[in-house]
Amino acid sequence: MAELVFELVSKLINQLGSIVYNEISLAWGVKSDLQKLEHTMFTIKDTLKDVFLDAEDLLDEFDCEALRHKAMETSHGTSRKVRHFFSRSNPIAFRFRVGLEIQEIG
Repeated sequence: MAELVFELVSKLINQLGSIVYNEISLAWGVKSDLQKLEHTMFTIKDTLKDVFLDAEDLLDEFDCEALRHKAMETSHGTSRKVRHFFSRSNPIAFRFRVGLEIQEIG
């Protein structure tokens, strides 16, 4: 009779141990998954920050170009046109440079 009780208790302990083991494994797996998700979120956040900073730099360059263009409009004559063509604010060169920067951001 004692052997029967011992076997039943032994099986019960093994089953409970298995259940506890499975629960602990599940909890540990969730923790690991959450850590991976957190790492992924930080990576995405850093990438988005870089993209936004690049876009902000590009918008600042547009603002500077608009101010430069406005300042050039106030001067007169052929010398202004020649200076404008060979300056950094040449519209063709500016569009080309901005196009390259947009491609780098994208």
